[in-house]
Amino acid sequence: MGLTSGSLIGLLFFVTAALIAGTVWIWPQRYGSVLRTAATRAGLLLSSHLALALAVLVALNAHFLFFSSWDELIGTGGGAGLESGAQPLKPASKERPGGKERPGTSVPLANDGSVTSSGLSSSGPAMAAMVTGRKVSTRHPEITGDIEHVMVRGAISGIKAEAYVMLPAQYFQKQYAKHRFPTVIMLTGYPGNPRALIRLLHFPSIVQKSEQAGQAQPMIYVLMRPTVAPPRDTECTDIPGGPQVETFFGTDLPRAISAAFHTNPGRGGWAIMGDSTGGYCAAKIAMKHSDRFSTAVSLSGYFHALKDITTGDLYGGSQAIRNDNDLLWRAQHLPPPPINILVTSCKVGERTYPQAQAFLTLARAPMRADSLILDSGGHNYQTFARMLPGALQWLSSHLVGA
Repeated sequence: MGLTSGSLIGLLFFVTAALIAGTVWIWPQRYGSVLRTAATRAGLLLSSHLALALAVLVALNAHFLFFSSWDELIGTGGGAGLESGAQPLKPASKERPGGKERPGTSVPLANDGSVTSSGLSSSGPAMAAMVTGRKVSTRHPEITGDIEHVMVRGAISGIKAEAYVMLPAQYFQKQYAKHRFPTVIMLTGYPGNPRALIRLLHFPSIVQKSEQAGQAQPMIYVLMRPTVAPPRDTECTDIPGGPQVETFFGTDLPRAISAAFHTNPGRGGWAIMGDSTGGYCAAKIAMKHSDRFSTAVSLSGYFHALKDITTGDLYGGSQAIRNDNDLLWRAQHLPPPPINILVTSCKVGERTYPQAQAFLTLARAPMRADSLILDSGGHNYQTFARMLPGALQWLSSHLVGA
């Protein structure tokens, strides 16, 4: 029974109702001594309250998709985490967009088909990167576009993680057969789930409206979460003796996506953006990997290195590594990278606003920092959705196809 399944939620609420009914039925009865009766009643009350709390928590998790499986909840990873190493792969398919090897997919995510796209990076077999995926065919991907559910396996980091790859309708149209599309990696917050970007943020719909309005060019979007070594919040860091998450996002992921899809290979065609923790990751990855990414968007992200109960020791006790992951410190003490970055926040309702202002003040050439600041808004998908159209238009003006 899946962690987010309706049957589990229904069962938990049924058990809760049964416990409450049992409490009402048994409450008037006495069980010997006063102490024993009180203990029985207290046990019934505690059981019914715990059952109700558990049912509500599971229902909330199913809606917001904090954890999508039991493996993620207990920390065994489930479809994401570390692998012992990458294996040699076949070269990427040379099939043109719209060919039979690349049928379209629709947004329904429950169906499983089968497809494998794999390829080698330009560095040769030793640097193999792989994307494998499940697809649901649509009849007219050249009209509706395509969303593919894939697994990405990093050759260098040894990390594997799921992603949803959004392909525009033009990807399947003959006149775009030789076109290489700009690519945007979109990250959730922590712990996050890429499906939440589809179900709760309505990211595909916002992208489609922006494209139809002529505010955004056709681009490939790779929807992911930054939690690729669950349940730990790695803050997209290469942890000494631990998961190499920065390497995964900065090197492995672009190579794997480029091998499997028709992307612009140049840095001018690559961007990374995200909300909350994803916003911090996007800014950091672009700043530290400007050889791959020319552009970044931070949606209500923060800019200093974190350490709390969810992160553990990210820096191996090294102040130098901590500084290296602190974006305010980097902006103040290191040469600025040649990237464009859009910083979004809210004057009221967003506690990271002071950090955003500090980062914008510290930014200097050749890094160019623009801002999109709302008067008010919460740290939630409703606010992020208000920011997205402007962010997409900004992104489109800074990225190029090939």
